Amino acid sequence: MKEDLLVPAIVALVVGLIAAVVSLVVSILAKDQKTSEFRQAWIDALRNDVSQLIAQLGIKMTTTEIIQSKSTEQVDEYLLAHQEDYVEIAMLISRIRLRLNPDEHEKLSHLLISMDNFNDKGMGARIETISVEAQQILKTEWDRVKVGEPSFVWLKRISKAGFFSVLAIGVGVCAAVVSDQIGTYWSR
Repeated sequence: MKEDLLVPAIVALVVGLIAAVVSLVVSILAKDQKTSEFRQAWIDALRNDVSQLIAQLGIKMTTTEIIQSKSTEQVDEYLLAHQEDYVEIAMLISRIRLRLNPDEHEKLSHLLISMDNFNDKGMGARIETISVEAQQILKTEWDRVKVGEPSFVWLKRISKAGFFSVLAIGVGVCAAVVSDQIGTYWSR
């Protein structure tokens, strides 16, 4: 009688364990999918802000070179008329800096801080360096999205190991059964 209850109890335990593992896997995959979506949105927003900033800085650098030959009054007039452009540049710089991890993206963050003097002769080189640094950051983050979150990569490896383990056990059991049947056949 006890043996009759033991098998259903073991089956129920195994089914419960499988359900728990499946639930864990599904929650990990859902979380990682959402994290990848957020990371992709971050990449798109950073790319958009950096491209707008580079365009604005290029325009300001060119116009600064042109208005340097003007009178102080004309320069003041120009600055007042284009004050919104400078506010936009400051806002873009702030938005980009807030998106960056200060530990990982220190160089770009420092470059952005230095973008306050538009008549500086090194402005063009700094704009180019911002572009290069941003491209490297975007590529690194895109590679992270492509590979997947660390827990997803870990889960994928565990799944492969589990699949091949079950396959090996299945092949071993089949080989044992076939071997036993061949042995029985030859012993007749």
